[in-house]
Amino acid sequence: MANLRIGFVGCGYFATGTMWPSLRYAPIEVAYAAARGPERAEANAKKFGAERATTDLREILDDESVTAVFVVGPPAMHHEVGLQVLEAGKHLFVEKPVAATLAQALELQDAAERNGVQCQVGFQKRFALGYVMAKEAAAKEDFGGATLCKVNYSHWRMADWNSHLSVMSVHGLDLVRYFMGDPHEAHVLKRSHKDGAHTCVLTLLYESGASAVVNLSANDPHVQEWVELSGAGRLISVRNLAEYQEWSEGGSPMTTLTTSAPGVSLWHPQFAVPYRQADTMWLQGYAGEVVDFAQAILEGRPVSPSIADGVVSMRYVNAIVNAPEGMSELKLDGGVL
Repeated sequence: MANLRIGFVGCGYFATGTMWPSLRYAPIEVAYAAARGPERAEANAKKFGAERATTDLREILDDESVTAVFVVGPPAMHHEVGLQVLEAGKHLFVEKPVAATLAQALELQDAAERNGVQCQVGFQKRFALGYVMAKEAAAKEDFGGATLCKVNYSHWRMADWNSHLSVMSVHGLDLVRYFMGDPHEAHVLKRSHKDGAHTCVLTLLYESGASAVVNLSANDPHVQEWVELSGAGRLISVRNLAEYQEWSEGGSPMTTLTTSAPGVSLWHPQFAVPYRQADTMWLQGYAGEVVDFAQAILEGRPVSPSIADGVVSMRYVNAIVNAPEGMSELKLDGGVL
């Protein structure tokens, strides 16, 4: 099977440190490295093996040998450049958030549908090794289906609620959808603080009878990330992407108290061994999403997460931004609730 020929727009700090290094794992040929400044485009072309450096997007869009384009930069750029890519009839990989507003995200979705091309959104945590393991384990019959999902994605402070949610909290919003699907009822606890130390906690209810709690606050230092899934007397925990634990059914309190070796299994990457699981690009999901996008386009199957997932995430952002202070029911405009 031939490789996917792409153009890559974006040579900033984030793109150069995560997405560009992940390209080497995928069946991809990089035809263009593009940036506003020629120095950055030339540097990335040289470092990562792109055939050409350019500051002209039209050069990429007019090249019939290019099938797909990666766009990784600020939200406004995702919309502006992404729209041109889709209108040119090329597949698009766009970093999250897909745009600065819900209206812009809907424009991207419409353009993809009208032009018969695909758009994958960079929710890379769906491809992080620990979360992939958790998803597979929770799907097994003996787990009994997830009855409770707890997601903690507390992070550093942002300038405003929209940035807080669309740039950072969106990871937690997408993770709970990845594990649990869409709820039929949702409530939010929202507390705003002048210094940006906002509190945002969601409670979600599902038709299956399952529930979820999602903490998207900015009260903790750095980024504090973990996911727990409860099943039929079992528990799966993924912490900091690099520690995966499973607890088997504990039985009665007396059994638990008298058992010397509880049913706990633990996995973490062996950094002493040079294998894929010790590579941060795979641990964090960047390599996985790039590989899956390339393979999906080459095989002619739907990409996932798609622009539809990006739109839903922006509906959540809008709903929380517009929610009143305190506890309230969450309503998505045109969305799933």
